[in-house]
Amino acid sequence: MPAYMLLTFDLDGEAPYILKKRDYVQVTRGLYGVKTGLYKILQVLDKRRIPATFFISAYVAEMHEKDVYEIARRGHEVASHGYLHEDFSQLSASEAEEVLTKSKNILSKFGSVIGFRAPYWRLEKWVLELLALKGFIYDSSLMDSDFAYTLELGSRKLVEIPVSYHLDDWVLFEEKQFPPDIVLRSWTYELEWCIENETLFVLTAHPQVIGRGSRIRVLDGLLRLAEKLEKVEVTTCRKLAEKLLKPGD
Repeated sequence: MPAYMLLTFDLDGEAPYILKKRDYVQVTRGLYGVKTGLYKILQVLDKRRIPATFFISAYVAEMHEKDVYEIARRGHEVASHGYLHEDFSQLSASEAEEVLTKSKNILSKFGSVIGFRAPYWRLEKWVLELLALKGFIYDSSLMDSDFAYTLELGSRKLVEIPVSYHLDDWVLFEEKQFPPDIVLRSWTYELEWCIENETLFVLTAHPQVIGRGSRIRVLDGLLRLAEKLEKVEVTTCRKLAEKLLKPGD
């Protein structure tokens, strides 16, 4: 079995800044991700002919429909990231259900939506049961494994595609302010280890972060390396989840 490399991008846009009632300068920071950073990412993915998964706050899809259509048009997966980048660990069951239903309905105009990632990677365990009930096939919010796995939730199943902070551009670039060469070296070591041990490499990136000039070179450099390495399959969250749920696999 090969190692799997998944490129995932959280298109938050201005949503979290509006939710937290931040000033307009912060809002424009989110807008940069949609209007500029996103297209640098798409250009790199096009050049490398690599598919990706975009977890999108549905508010962003409402405000920037053309840009989200462009993601889908280029063959990438559209998945749910809440509506206004809500913290699901702070929502009641009825509030969470309302947000999931609303966001899925909005995003479904860009293709079938079967995946979810909790904003801030925060949720309570019961949210996973709600996801399965609402027709989602996978979640990508937990941190307890090097491998994707299947959760048995009563009569339903939900694939979990784990994430990690050390493969999150926000943590390394925004919080730690590491230079690009250090981040590329760290991600390279992790990818090589994942290939040697046939595990999962899930990159989490944000267009307003990775979309800056020196940082987009890190993404391109990582993908250039992946092209040269054997025994790694670059795929989307959707395809991996469907593979895990396929009878006999």
